[in-house]
Amino acid sequence: MVKSFNCRIYGILQQEKKILVSREKYGEIEILKFPGGGIELGESPENALIREFLEEANAKIEVLDFFHVSKQLQKSIFTPTQVIALYWKVRLCENEKITVHENLIPIPEKTDAFYQLFWKEISEITEDFFTFATEKEVARKIKNGF
Repeated sequence: MVKSFNCRIYGILQQEKKILVSREKYGEIEILKFPGGGIELGESPENALIREFLEEANAKIEVLDFFHVSKQLQKSIFTPTQVIALYWKVRLCENEKITVHENLIPIPEKTDAFYQLFWKEISEITEDFFTFATEKEVARKIKNGF
């Protein structure tokens, strides 16, 4: 039973024919999703997305067009909340580069938590590649013409 809402924001960053993907591991739980995360109280969704990319990818982005909002009920796997997921197309600011990782690296200040950013060919993306229903919806839209 869900007890509240949890609004999350994610960025779709495309370079050439690749999309940036985030792999996260919390204990035994492994997640494949787009980069992003939670909105802090008093923060706009766009500012949250800019902050998340700076934290996760060490890169400044520009938020472009709104792309997708979750259409299905999705319960958080961590808390008794309903996740509302918002997705935007983003691009890197001039002279910015994404820090990608060969393997999982520790998430600072979290115990038994790791992440990895990597590029994935759009042609190789399938709905089943991603963990959550909302990412699967976005993958379908990307495959049908980003």
